[in-house]
Amino acid sequence: MQQGILRTVIGIVAGVGMTIATISLCEYVGHLIWPLPPGLDPMKPDQMAQILAAMPFAAKLSIAVGWFLGTLVGGFVALGLSKRAWAPWPIAALVIAGGIANGLMFPHPLWMDVAAVGAPVLGAWIATRLGRA
Repeated sequence: MQQGILRTVIGIVAGVGMTIATISLCEYVGHLIWPLPPGLDPMKPDQMAQILAAMPFAAKLSIAVGWFLGTLVGGFVALGLSKRAWAPWPIAALVIAGGIANGLMFPHPLWMDVAAVGAPVLGAWIATRLGRA
């Protein structure tokens, strides 16, 4: 019994780690392709609204793709290690919470607010389907 719980916790923790790594990688690649506007610092919260407003659509889309891929990869890892079909869903919940928090802190286009929920849900759903295969 305890071994199953431990396996589930390890799976979800590893899944969260892979989710963070995947989203970070997607954002890193996005910054390489679409550099930040000169003179704006993403570490200064008061400048984030200006940064988001200046970003091209494709750069914003790459963020949403990161949410999807992060949840897919992290969910698949969590499911594979834990052997629990529901393991991708806590990963999706964390990504959704982060996306909503980000959307509340900085103005985003409506489609990004929708993607902050939809992309992780789709990623978790696909991870569960791949895990069954």
